[in-house]
Amino acid sequence: MKGRYTKSFLRVLLGAGFLALAGGLLWFWLRPPQVTVTEVSERRITPSIQGIGTVESKLVVNIASKIPGRLVSIDVDQGDTVSNGQVLATLEDSELRAEMERAESTLQRSRSTAEVRRAEIQRALSAAEVQRASVQRIITNREVPRASLRRAKSAVTSIDSTISKLRTLRLQAQNNASRWQKLYQSGDVSKMDLEERLTQAKAADDDVKNAEAQRNTALEDVKNIEAEINTVGEDVKQAQAQLKVANDDVATLRTGLKVIEQDISVAEAALASADARKSEGVIVSQISGYVVSRELEPGAVVNPGTPILKIADPTTIWATVFIDESNSNSFEVGDLAEITLRSMQTGNVQGKVTRIQRESDRVTEQVAVDISFERIPENIRLGEQLEAIIRPKTRTLKVIPASALIRSKEGIGVWLVIENRLHFRKIQTGMVDASGWAEVISGLESGDKVVVSPGKLSDLSNEGRRVSSAAEESKEEPQVKQ
Repeated sequence: MKGRYTKSFLRVLLGAGFLALAGGLLWFWLRPPQVTVTEVSERRITPSIQGIGTVESKLVVNIASKIPGRLVSIDVDQGDTVSNGQVLATLEDSELRAEMERAESTLQRSRSTAEVRRAEIQRALSAAEVQRASVQRIITNREVPRASLRRAKSAVTSIDSTISKLRTLRLQAQNNASRWQKLYQSGDVSKMDLEERLTQAKAADDDVKNAEAQRNTALEDVKNIEAEINTVGEDVKQAQAQLKVANDDVATLRTGLKVIEQDISVAEAALASADARKSEGVIVSQISGYVVSRELEPGAVVNPGTPILKIADPTTIWATVFIDESNSNSFEVGDLAEITLRSMQTGNVQGKVTRIQRESDRVTEQVAVDISFERIPENIRLGEQLEAIIRPKTRTLKVIPASALIRSKEGIGVWLVIENRLHFRKIQTGMVDASGWAEVISGLESGDKVVVSPGKLSDLSNEGRRVSSAAEESKEEPQVKQ
């Protein structure tokens, strides 16, 4: 009886334990999951954004020969620093030397011929000058009869004026005599009065005839003087013809001299060309910089324009650095940067952001950033790898722990806890700090509570799920670095 009671008690006890265990398991599975939350906060941050890049140059000069030839020597190696005007290479010049000798010989002959021709021109000029003086003397002597001619013609003009007046007076005297003749016939005047009027008329007629005779004499003088002038004119023509011959001789000699001078110019140009080509056989640097590469070696036959060396101008170089797209809005043109070159043993070089290519590479999701050098380091090389840290100005940013970020097909977001329920919120982020802070550009407001480490809750099917939350312990002030 006692054993039977004991067995019954054990069964009851086991059943109660089982029920208790089942209830506990059910409560464990049905209770809201506990999550750690933190509030979106605003903090003053001095970011530092890291990137890797290379040295680029705006000016890389191809050093080439302007003439064909064979390279005798190249005096610099890749990586060497060169100065403007420095000799870099030389070409073989035997052919050019022979060309210069021929040009010099031709030039000397032309100059000698020109000297002979100049002497002939000088003698011809002297002869022409003598003939010109003779013409001038004849012309000067011709002025004497010309002056006499002017006086004779003036006398004729004066006599013509006198004759005109005398003819007027004669006509008046004749008219008076005719009138007095009629008065005498009518008995109105005496014979003496008539004779007086007739005498006056005759005297007036005699005056006209005398003046006309003087005019004829003056006209004869004019004629004689004109004949004399014509004779002198023939002498002038003859002398001028002789002068023309002399001038023609000078012109012919000068024409010949011009031809010779053209020959001299051609010879001088040929010599200058040969000299220039000789100097072009010495290849010099057009800029100060460093040798990027040797394109040819001594012994090579080059053509005009064929690159021999490539020289980069270090004053036009910059650094191209690649930054994660997520950080492209966290800095701007003008922000300072620190550049560390692989060739530098210690220290870094200060720089400044000059250009930001906002469109990112689809594969790498990075943007290209150009940074200028405040000081060009010695022995810097084109294409050299470098590291850069961009340091934007200190500013106030909204931040959350990077562990709170959820990446899904919807984009980047977080679990927002509102009244103990999960709500997915899509956000736009900026910089992500190496210590675990992420910049919030949009989608959240200060004071919003987000799940710090979603874990298994990353599945968006948990939308609206009830949770219990506990606040995350505060972190140190972030110093954003990339």
